[in-house]
Amino acid sequence: MSKLEQFFFEPVRFRGLFVMRAAFGLIAVFYYLRLAPHLEALYGPQGVGGFATAQRWPTFPFAVTEGFENFELLRQVSQPGVVWALWLGLLLSALLFALGLCTRPAGLVLSALHVVFAAHQPRLSMGWAQLYPCFVLYVALAPAGRAWSVDAWLRRRRGRHDGVNPAFAPWALRLLQVHVIAMYATAGWPRLTARAWLHGETVLHAVADTRFGRWGLDWHGLQPLLVFATYYALFMEPAATLLLPFRATRRWCALALIALHLGIELVTDLGMWQFMMIAAVLAFLPDAWFGKLPGLREREGANPEPTQAPSTG
Repeated sequence: MSKLEQFFFEPVRFRGLFVMRAAFGLIAVFYYLRLAPHLEALYGPQGVGGFATAQRWPTFPFAVTEGFENFELLRQVSQPGVVWALWLGLLLSALLFALGLCTRPAGLVLSALHVVFAAHQPRLSMGWAQLYPCFVLYVALAPAGRAWSVDAWLRRRRGRHDGVNPAFAPWALRLLQVHVIAMYATAGWPRLTARAWLHGETVLHAVADTRFGRWGLDWHGLQPLLVFATYYALFMEPAATLLLPFRATRRWCALALIALHLGIELVTDLGMWQFMMIAAVLAFLPDAWFGKLPGLREREGANPEPTQAPSTG
């Protein structure tokens, strides 16, 4: 078997997959449930960029998300009830995916409906919407309902329990890992030529911006701390492309990235970007760490092979 075939298809055991599934599902539940009071204003026929606008002004310069423009379907919907039905379908699929009930179909439906809603309001999601359906799709294509799920509970009830230990071909998980590393490379390396980053000013600019800053504070008094935070982010994201692929540095780099995203979430409001990236970075932590969670512990007498956690190198 070639190295490439081993990388994508040699069976591994990774219980973090089930935690990632729950996290990605809950992200959508939280985000779209908050939009319920504003659903018709944002996505309805009479709302911003809706069917009524398209009818009155066919040449109106609608905002589009690069890559999602062919999924701008809500502009064609003339009945509010259809929008509500699609929203309920999205919310239900996200909840089912989080719970692990009809896991794979729920994930596929969640990914598709999220794209439809994100294409209609691209500026609302602040960038995270483009990566999110890819990550959900990768997890849905993996055996993410094998444990920590209603599907697993139903299998146990039917006497078909296969436990949480059996290995699986990790090709879908590998695609997610490669995608995460590519994202950090795309975001991180260009910053090494950006003046604001090199001068340690970027975090100050972000937290003081009323569009993104979470707290109305005089941040200039904390400038030394913000300079440190800027250089920490400037180092970590490019470094992730070098440290995540190797087993010796992977787990510590993943923990440092989780700390980075938690810190950003503490001081700025960038939608669900930080939570999405934390959920994705879990793919680089050791399998044994997730084995400490209730419902994911080793069964007595279970065959522990294969023992390796998912790796990219």
